Amino acid sequence: MTDTLMTSQLMTPLYASAAMRAIMSDGARLQRMLDFESALARAEGAVGVISATGAAVIGEACNAEHYDIAALVDASAPSGNIAIAVVNALTQAVAARDPKTASFVHWGATSQDVIDTALMLELRAAIDALVLDLDLAIKGFTTLAGRHRRTLAVARTLMQHALPMPFGLKLAGYAAALGRSRERLLRLRREALALQFGGAAGTLASLGDHGMGVAERLAALLDLQLPDAPWHTHRDRLAEVAACFGILAGTCGKIARDVILMMQTEVGEAFEPGAPGRGGSSTLPHKRNPVGTSAALSAATVAPNLVATLLAAQVQEHERAPGGWHTDWMTVPALALVTSGALGAVVETAEGLEIDVERLRANLDMTGGQIMAEAVSFALADKMGRAEAHALVQELSRQAAQEKRPLKDVLLSNLRVKWQLGGAAIEKLFMPLTYQGSAQTFIDRLVVSAQMRAPRRPELRAEIRPQRRPEPRLQFPSEVRPDPAPEIQPQTRPIEPRLPTATQLPSITDADIAAPMVEQRIEPTVEQRIKPRIEPRIEPSVVEPPPVLSAAEAEAETAAPLPAEPPAEPPAPAADLKVSTADHIEPQPAPSRRTTRTPQALSWRSCRASAPKQTMPRLTTTNREFADRPFSIPKANTRKPCPLSTPRTAARSTIRSKARQTRRC
Repeated sequence: MTDTLMTSQLMTPLYASAAMRAIMSDGARLQRMLDFESALARAEGAVGVISATGAAVIGEACNAEHYDIAALVDASAPSGNIAIAVVNALTQAVAARDPKTASFVHWGATSQDVIDTALMLELRAAIDALVLDLDLAIKGFTTLAGRHRRTLAVARTLMQHALPMPFGLKLAGYAAALGRSRERLLRLRREALALQFGGAAGTLASLGDHGMGVAERLAALLDLQLPDAPWHTHRDRLAEVAACFGILAGTCGKIARDVILMMQTEVGEAFEPGAPGRGGSSTLPHKRNPVGTSAALSAATVAPNLVATLLAAQVQEHERAPGGWHTDWMTVPALALVTSGALGAVVETAEGLEIDVERLRANLDMTGGQIMAEAVSFALADKMGRAEAHALVQELSRQAAQEKRPLKDVLLSNLRVKWQLGGAAIEKLFMPLTYQGSAQTFIDRLVVSAQMRAPRRPELRAEIRPQRRPEPRLQFPSEVRPDPAPEIQPQTRPIEPRLPTATQLPSITDADIAAPMVEQRIEPTVEQRIKPRIEPRIEPSVVEPPPVLSAAEAEAETAAPLPAEPPAEPPAPAADLKVSTADHIEPQPAPSRRTTRTPQALSWRSCRASAPKQTMPRLTTTNREFADRPFSIPKANTRKPCPLSTPRTAARSTIRSKARQTRRC
């Protein structure tokens, strides 16, 4: 048995896992091609293209153990692909059992249908193997993250010490990155692995009306997605799977590089799992070299180039093309092999990583406390400003490095810093556990995301779509929630009542004239409650000031009897207008709901009390024709003054109205 791309069985195990080598072996590939032929015969037998007996005979011959792989390799060289040699060998095997059925072998299919469908079956098995290894790696890193979430380590930026961080945050990041690759693989397993079955030119013309029926049953038997049409020269699904493999290999390479750097003699914080003879040197007996991580790093270097090859192979001609399709035969298996090798090394690292906690703490103190310089800078920024604090801490850090002194001692000796912060605050700033920010929250979130296996994409079918947890809201439970009240849209905006000025007084409209004046109480409407009605003001008539009387004259005039009130002469009404003969009508009392008087009412009554009483006609509701005419208040000098409005009564009325207005204001 030979491995794909790498003919040497000595080198392949160093770069590929045992499970992936078995999946990509020649025997497994041959069996998958025969599985396609067996399923094709069964599908055609189900729709009546061939007999059920013939389908059973073809299925019995589809066993890879009955064929010589070396002979197939020799026979495939003249034809240019392995599918033709396999179909010829299968036809001979069926003819030995039933000569009539041999003519129905490979009926309606083409060689690319066989090879591409076998490639999809290989990728499905490869994804399953990678997912199993991903589960182990994620579990290992998650366990380590929980164990070392309080273990302090150095966070390095640009290969330099930056800040203190929990070592569990680094490990949880590894688990989450692997979890995202697992999610991609599971999605591609459902969506990207599609059946290839189109015949010579992608039309299935040789099957007549049975083409779609055979394709549907063939996809169901092989458990592959049925595409909308054959995809002989549309290789985007294959390119997407290749990109996912490349991303996974890159993630494994990042983890491997971090571990290799932590295994350096100067660092010594974490190591690969140790075993007798593992990582030894042929010359130096004291060395402990990285082994699995080196293989993972090498595979991560090879994988991007293989992905680029598959991306370039998408450019193919017409319905079936030469060259591009042939590129997939060796590139896809090689990519799967190197990816499995990188992931296998990461699994070993996750399950047996050795962490030196004491060395982690020693490296944290290596810079003499300068790793806490940012905490000091932000503490001073609250006192003196961000730029000034940064410049001051930077200067003191350089001084501490030159004098080989701890940064904390330099800060305590600086009077300016000590005056701004105080000794106790400076001591607290150099406690790394107090300067973690949201690191513990990030660890929890990363672990949860790494352990979620269900895809969270909106395009999933309803029956497999995960239910999202509703966001918490302040609301009543459904069983006790009251019925929502109907929303009332106010037609007018409430306004604050104000004392009207001369420019604010509205004129009397036709509706005011047409409104009946009845004696019964009228309930105010909603609009009237919201917007108080502003009553018009009647300007008082010009009244001559009363003569100044002495005390004796005033007393004598008060004691004198009042003259009899002569009958008032009402104005001549129109021919069609009904008027009342009352010369004065007292205002109706305010409704009981309005206990206070508005400023508009005050101005109306005060003006009315000071004006001479006049005889005004009272309109009725029987005449609407007159109500439609424009109306204006007659001037005071056009009517005769009321006989009761004598100078004495007018003066008394004026004094009383001013007194009432003063008390109310």
